[in-house]
Amino acid sequence: MINDDMMTVAAYAAQQGVTAKTIYKRLNRVIPFHPEGITLVKNGKTYITAFGQVVLTEGITQVTPHGGERVKKGNTGLNPGGNKNASEVAFLRIQNEQYQAELAKEREHSRAMAGRVADLATQLAELSRNNQLLLGAEQTRTNPALLPAADKPSFFRRIFGRKE
Repeated sequence: MINDDMMTVAAYAAQQGVTAKTIYKRLNRVIPFHPEGITLVKNGKTYITAFGQVVLTEGITQVTPHGGERVKKGNTGLNPGGNKNASEVAFLRIQNEQYQAELAKEREHSRAMAGRVADLATQLAELSRNNQLLLGAEQTRTNPALLPAADKPSFFRRIFGRKE
């Protein structure tokens, strides 16, 4: 299946300002390290995948240390022997982008779960308070010492009060 992000070798070579032969030479050096995912052959035409384009672009451009800007080399072809780790760097960059996207998704999920935990903690505090109130009310009903005094006449009223 050919996607919109795939290009023929000739179109990619024209975009990069090199010949198709140079692209095929570079592919022959890269394919042993990445046997799948670089190219797709359909109806006799070779298409370069998005990953393949990144790998080949790394061979054409020079990678500066510490993730700096890439500077396009002069029209010297595909850097024969200059940057042997270009395909690995390209692969790691793509993998890093995937991990960053996954991390952003996990952070969003974590924030949502933190909000839910806060809501549950609030509910727990309210339930604990209600439980304490109910326990206190139950103890008051069952313990005679905690019951309010009945309508019992006071000591002086019993002694000096009228008798009926």
